[in-house]
Amino acid sequence: LASIGGVAQVTLQSIGDAVISTDADGIIDYLNPAAAQLTGWTAAEAAGQPLSLVFPLVHELTGEALPPPLRQPLEEGAAWTAHDHVALRRRDGQALGVQSTANPIRDHHGQVAGAVVVFRDVSRERPLAAHQRGRPPSATTSRAGPRPGTLPQRSRGPSPDVPLPQAHSRACSPGSPC
Repeated sequence: LASIGGVAQVTLQSIGDAVISTDADGIIDYLNPAAAQLTGWTAAEAAGQPLSLVFPLVHELTGEALPPPLRQPLEEGAAWTAHDHVALRRRDGQALGVQSTANPIRDHHGQVAGAVVVFRDVSRERPLAAHQRGRPPSATTSRAGPRPGTLPQRSRGPSPDVPLPQAHSRACSPGSPC
């Protein structure tokens, strides 16, 4: 860990997010263990391959192929962020919902020298989020108790099922019970 490169290498190997870096032509030069697990490619197998082969994106609902995320980072020098319903088609053919970004890598002259793609598996989160978005806000909790798989909410005030005390018709004076 004596050099910056050594620290960066250990950091990239250790983080939970998947990371793939490419050269300026979109050819993979690095794939961390999290990326290997999600894509189904080992780092050795992915090295030298085009990103579009190892990281093919599809529309999560239709299965339609989506363009690789490198045009903006490599051609425009701008960041790219995946929109809803983006899935990674793993090497084994399984589609995995992902959240991802791609950014340009710049050399010491400020020129685009490659790109880095950072992504994570959101396949378990998306169905729950979609289910919750489709329900009205008042339907997110049940008066019969919490939904299965959720924790009960702490009370933030009186329950709507418990009547509030009625206001007294006479005014209360300080120090006297009302």
